[in-house]
Amino acid sequence: MFGILGSVSLPVGDGHLLELDAVHGNIPGYEGRPGLYCHIKDLGLWAVVDTGAPIFHLIWREWFESVMGPHSCGLLHAGCYVCKTPCDPRHAVTRVETFLDGTSINIFEHEDDLKIGSVDVGKMKFQLTFGQDPPPSVYPVFNLLGLRRQPEGGFPPLLYQLIDKKPKMVNSKTFAI
Repeated sequence: MFGILGSVSLPVGDGHLLELDAVHGNIPGYEGRPGLYCHIKDLGLWAVVDTGAPIFHLIWREWFESVMGPHSCGLLHAGCYVCKTPCDPRHAVTRVETFLDGTSINIFEHEDDLKIGSVDVGKMKFQLTFGQDPPPSVYPVFNLLGLRRQPEGGFPPLLYQLIDKKPKMVNSKTFAI
């Protein structure tokens, strides 16, 4: 297994920090793909932290289990997101994201109440993965916490949503890893 090595921290307006436990290296099922992973405890998920990616996407359980079999999310160490409110890509804004290695994912925008670390941040927009090429049976699917600014016309990144919230959740674009 692995141990927690540190945290991903975002300063909150009232002097507190939004902190997520983080580990550098590999997590089970992602051997050979070292990186910085953070634990989103409230959701029971692990996500790759990427300062060069603008999106915050999670693996949608309904899709993953439809392609990998019933209860397969229970075997996926990164975990899958279970919608608390109805979610369906047929009734949402969708797009395809392609990564540098050529892997592409289909994502749709979803909004739900989130808790980051010990802080309830309320309604946030994020994306749910509902397709991948190559499929997850060939290449592992992952949750991603991107911290970079989104180009115009894209989905709003987590950090900028926290800055824009009323009352303000985060005062600056500064984060520590």
